[in-house]
Amino acid sequence: MIVEENDFVLTLKPLNFESIKLFYSNDLKNYRNTDIIIIINFEIDNKLITELNKWTNYLNIIHHILIIVTNLKENRYQNDQLLIIPTLNEAIDYIEFEKIKRDLNKI
Repeated sequence: MIVEENDFVLTLKPLNFESIKLFYSNDLKNYRNTDIIIIINFEIDNKLITELNKWTNYLNIIHHILIIVTNLKENRYQNDQLLIIPTLNEAIDYIEFEKIKRDLNKI
């Protein structure tokens, strides 16, 4: 798992499903105050969808988001609960917009 962290977002580039599962169960608690982008360049299966949905639900509770960046053309496992975006730049723009909305809700 490649992890890039800045004050804006945590970007993960997993090598496989197991690296996502291990990160989720062990390290997510260390990143409670950040939005997360996961860049996936391998086939998304039902097992991965289940883990990502758990992660999405947790982040929604603490008012953060999980974005999946994948350029896989045919993703037969798309799920309404997952936010799947084709490029990293679009994912960053989406998070910027969400942060603006959160800040406005604080006013």
